[in-house]
Parts: sequence; C-alpha cells; structure tokens
Amino acid sequence: MAKDSSGQVGVLGKVQTAINHLGLEQVNPTSWAALREPSNVASACLDVNIDHVGVGSLLVLANVFQSLRGDADTAREAFWQWLSQSVDQHLSTSSLLRSQAIIVVLAQGCSSSGLCSAAGAAYVALLSVEGAEQLWGTLFQPHAFRSALSGLRVLQAREQLPSFEEQGRALPADDEFFDGVDNQGTKQYEAAELLLRFF
Repeated sequence: MAKDSSGQVGVLGKVQTAINHLGLEQVNPTSWAALREPSNVASACLDVNIDHVGVGSLLVLANVFQSLRGDADTAREAFWQWLSQSVDQHLSTSSLLRSQAIIVVLAQGCSSSGLCSAAGAAYVALLSVEGAEQLWGTLFQPHAFRSALSGLRVLQAREQLPSFEEQGRALPADDEFFDGVDNQGTKQYEAAELLLRFF
C-alpha cells in the first residue's frame, strides 16, 4: 500500500484498498470478453459474482477516485501504472489487467438492482480522473456507460401524475422528495448523486 513521507496511507493507498475490496481476482477473462462483445447487451452475460460488493464500498470508491482528481500528478501517474498491471502478478499465464477487471465489476454493478447508481458514480468518477485517456480504450465501454446512465432514469419527470396542487396537497419536504424508487430499486437520492458526478 502506498504511503507518503510521513508514513501515512496516501491517496493512492486509499484507492488501492478500495479497489481491492471489489475482489478483482474473482473476475474471469471471459467476462471481459463478454463485456466487449457488441451482441451482449445484458450484464448477465458477464458471469461475475458481486454479492460481496455493497453500495457503501462503491461510494467509497467513487469518493477516492474523486480525491485523485485533486491530488499530485505523481499519485495519479502511479495510480494509472498500478491499474495497468495484472490482477494477479504471481500467475505465469496472462490474466486480466486491473483496469479490465474493475470495469467488469462496475459494469455488473451498473446493471444490478440496488447498485446501479453507486456503481455508476464510481464508473463516472474513474472516467473523470485526469489521465484516463491513457486507458480510454479499456475504461470506456459503451455497455458500462449505458448501464451507468440508466441509473438516472428514476429522476425523469412523471408527467402522468397530477401535480401536488392538483391533488390539493402541500409540496413534500426535501427528505420526502428524494424517497422515490424506480423498478430497478434505484433511489432518487442515489441517482442525484450519480448525476452530480457528471459535473
């Protein structure tokens, strides 16, 4: 784990820890191939188990990616170099790169009920880290990006519903306004956080 000169865990160490919690070593190379296959539009084709991944760990990951944006160039360079290495460097055969494995996990999360917005936030935060263009062919996968955007559906206007004034009710408090959930289990406040990652 990367530490700074005072012996404290630096931003790079925090990113590595957050990524290691995703269990990238469990991602099969065939899952990467399935993600890149244009005919596979469903995440079920990825065949990667993400039961151990929760909303909290994905939001932590999004936040540490966000912190990399304001960190020194050396930390970002070290991050991209680390992400370009094999998941399991002890294998003699070629395995997935960390960048490939993390995209598979995030794409699966973007397509999973309850994880969509958090995984989308982490994915968008990763794409926005300075230097992402070095690995853009790996990082930007249309299926993953489309799935991340689907986390915003819960924010769409509901034109079919009568307004609060038409119903004779007062406007809801802020905390009540963001209580809506879409058919994938995505909450409005999670989708709003994902939307903010785009700015």
